[in-house]
Amino acid sequence: ASDLATSPELRSLDGVVQAAEAELRSARLAYLPDVVVQGMVEQPRDGMEPTTWGMMIGVSLPVFWLSKQDELRAAALDERRAALADKETLTNRLATELTDARQQFH
Repeated sequence: ASDLATSPELRSLDGVVQAAEAELRSARLAYLPDVVVQGMVEQPRDGMEPTTWGMMIGVSLPVFWLSKQDELRAAALDERRAALADKETLTNRLATELTDARQQFH
């Protein structure tokens, strides 16, 4: 098993699985509203008026969030499943090749 963990092909697929899991986390977060915080400071050029400042907080709710985000999440979930299946297939193939090589050696 440790021989397989160092395989470049398997490590490459680990990266694909991690990217798919990150995409799935991002898709799950798409259900949440966006929060925006803005600040501003205005200094008049002539110095006659006082400096003004302000702050604004806004929330944007996703439009059609059920239909859009569900499809995004489903696609990310399918991509993760495919990456995990590819990793399992490669792991099985490498284990078979390793076992075959050991048997031929003996």
